[in-house]
Amino acid sequence: MPGLFTDAVEKALKGFDPEGAGYDEVTAEELRRLAPLPAMSKPARPGRKDYEEVVYTDPKTGETSFEAWVWHPQTEKEEGGWYAHGSSRDPRTGMLLKGRKHETWDKLVAGEAASNNVIYKDPKTGRYFSAHKQPAQPTRKKIFKGEDK
Repeated sequence: MPGLFTDAVEKALKGFDPEGAGYDEVTAEELRRLAPLPAMSKPARPGRKDYEEVVYTDPKTGETSFEAWVWHPQTEKEEGGWYAHGSSRDPRTGMLLKGRKHETWDKLVAGEAASNNVIYKDPKTGRYFSAHKQPAQPTRKKIFKGEDK
């Protein structure tokens, strides 16, 4: 038990490692405060057997919460039920909140690709970001004689 506190302090002092296996809890906590998931929005029914996600949208503002309700089927390790699950991306900046060695990094990459996003690394900060792919611009062909000016 004493090591848990020490580990938590050490982790907080080091900060998030974009190449590591962690999750950027500092940014996630800020986003939870800015776009909370109301407890009353938790579905009262069981989810589908394999996977289901329910995103809360504020009826007054149209804004979605940072977290979503995700159905976890019962396993030997965990009781089945709805759990609040944070996003992998900061919606304000596109910054990714999981490190590259995170156990679900591959799911993050697949989800970004399915959303037509591309992941890139900012050379200044070392952080990974996701942005919507821009459609390829058609190359301009010379149509008229003398148009090479």
